[in-house]
Amino acid sequence: MRTRVIFLAVLAILWGERGFLWGQAPVVSHFETAKTISVQEKKYIFLYFQLQDCSLCRDFYKQIWQKEEFQKWAQEDLVLFSLDFSEVHPFSLGPEEQKQKEEGEKLRQLHKVEKFPTLILEDDEGKVFFRRSPPFSLGEVHQELIDVVQKKRLWDKIKKSLTSENKQFDILWNSCLGNYSLLQGQMAPHYFLFTSKIEKKLEAAYVAYRFSLPENQEQYLLFLKENIALDPDHFYEKIFCSTYQKKSFHLMQLLFRFRETKGSKKVLQETAHRLLIDLEKDNCSHFAVAGWHTYFLSRAICFYALEEDQKFQEAWQRLILIYPEWKQKERWQEFFEMD
Repeated sequence: MRTRVIFLAVLAILWGERGFLWGQAPVVSHFETAKTISVQEKKYIFLYFQLQDCSLCRDFYKQIWQKEEFQKWAQEDLVLFSLDFSEVHPFSLGPEEQKQKEEGEKLRQLHKVEKFPTLILEDDEGKVFFRRSPPFSLGEVHQELIDVVQKKRLWDKIKKSLTSENKQFDILWNSCLGNYSLLQGQMAPHYFLFTSKIEKKLEAAYVAYRFSLPENQEQYLLFLKENIALDPDHFYEKIFCSTYQKKSFHLMQLLFRFRETKGSKKVLQETAHRLLIDLEKDNCSHFAVAGWHTYFLSRAICFYALEEDQKFQEAWQRLILIYPEWKQKERWQEFFEMD
């Protein structure tokens, strides 16, 4: 009996606030603990929102989370914080579990989590620099996690000495374009001041405008007004309007006009590239509401904006195959003359 008590006591010590420590990266049980460890050990917090009856969550756990490669990497760079939102009878929860459930619900509302699993990376200042929700490929998201943490580490290093890391900052900025927008949003104000190249300043101003608070947007808007052929008030108002249908239609119109008016090629390509990513990752329910022609037309216009004429022709043929009425020249003109 005494041996059993000693064993349980040792087990409790090993578990503690930071989870079980035998062969796996510890999983903390409270977010405040995660933040403390993040600051003290200069690690990033990995928030994992899951459900037990979610097949993708189970696959993520089996194929990524419990693998030795992930666990070894997580021990070096991450503080793991897992939140399970499975339905549980309230009477089956103890005081500690109830506290964790309430804390988890606050975090879910804070981060507006609607799909499972949702993966979020947060730095020691509480800034989110990576987020993924379904649909996604497990293999791709695993590599994305590793890549973005490496880039974040490099950014943290560069940020301390912007003048002496010139080449590295340019390489890092270019490697993040269109891929890690949240991390790029953190870098944009610094890169805007740092770079002397006008096309790079346009990229940085565009990204900084998207991710800045309203009171900090004016300087980027003024710069864009001076350097973009289109009226940026109209441009950004239409891109960032509320409904997906309006956003898609207006963005496609602007991409088309942007190419026709010889606007900044870099900003044009960045915008088109981002829309293509959104198209591949977005929920299909958006297109069920807006009409599937929106999806096919979006792809066609993005390829047109990117000057990928062969892909544009393929996308356009796909559109008129499913929606023959778009063969009519009047329909095309009517679309691009919309306000």
